[in-house]
Amino acid sequence: MNNEEIEKNFKAQLASVLRNLKDAGIKDKQAMLLIGSLAGNLINKAKVDNWTDLKASLSKKAFLGLIDEMQQQGLELQEKGNVKAAYAIQAIGVSLIANTMQDPDTKKGKEFLDTLINHAYLSTKQIKSNNNN
Repeated sequence: MNNEEIEKNFKAQLASVLRNLKDAGIKDKQAMLLIGSLAGNLINKAKVDNWTDLKASLSKKAFLGLIDEMQQQGLELQEKGNVKAAYAIQAIGVSLIANTMQDPDTKKGKEFLDTLINHAYLSTKQIKSNNNN
């Protein structure tokens, strides 16, 4: 598969994730909490302020390791029937991979997805803070 085919396939996957988020995902509090929690765990581990900063801070080795780990976890969760958690991992993984693509439409989708992930992270952080008080 050449780079053009890879980007075309990825663009279709990104469109699918964005469509799912727009159709139902944004309204699904549990899915947004899972996305925010997963992003938060990665953000806290990297000691950065937000999702965008996390993506910018990843070395190639860390990026590839994270993608591999997410693929494995996503498949395991899906096999166990934990669809929402697998979906959260897919959204995070797609956002990471979108950072490597050059297509203008992919960049627009990436910006929307990154904004959503940052929002989910901040909302989850606020909920956890309120629960601790």
